[in-house]
Amino acid sequence: MKRERSLWPLTHGHQHALSAAKALRERLAQPGKEGDMEDLRSQVLEFFDLELQGHFKAEEDLLDLLSAALPPGDPDLVRLKTDHRTLGQLARKGSREDLLRFSDLLVKHVRFEEEVLFGRIEKALSVGKEAKVSAILRQAAPPKVCPRLLDPRKG
Repeated sequence: MKRERSLWPLTHGHQHALSAAKALRERLAQPGKEGDMEDLRSQVLEFFDLELQGHFKAEEDLLDLLSAALPPGDPDLVRLKTDHRTLGQLARKGSREDLLRFSDLLVKHVRFEEEVLFGRIEKALSVGKEAKVSAILRQAAPPKVCPRLLDPRKG
């Protein structure tokens, strides 16, 4: 799907998130020692802190900007914020089950944003708001690709 240019930074971040979720699922599927699990927990938390937190803040700032065009208590906005909080909680808990849930929710969350929410955002964008959207997204942390999580040699 062709995306509005001002949303490209978020879409690029989503590509990184999907790659990380796939790498995490693959790593969790491999038998390993408890020390391996500790290292994986650390990598997921690093990924969350370095990439996802800035991305989530940019999304929420963007939706705050557009909230006047959306109904109060909009279920899509509630879902977005709930998913963000849940992903942070799962990354911090870090059990094998939590990390598997983290991976699954991250994929579902990205798909929801790309297939549902971003279409709504594009419709709500006006010419006057595009500059503000670009400014918000420039302040977001650029995707950093967390090499420890995405490095296939780590598995």
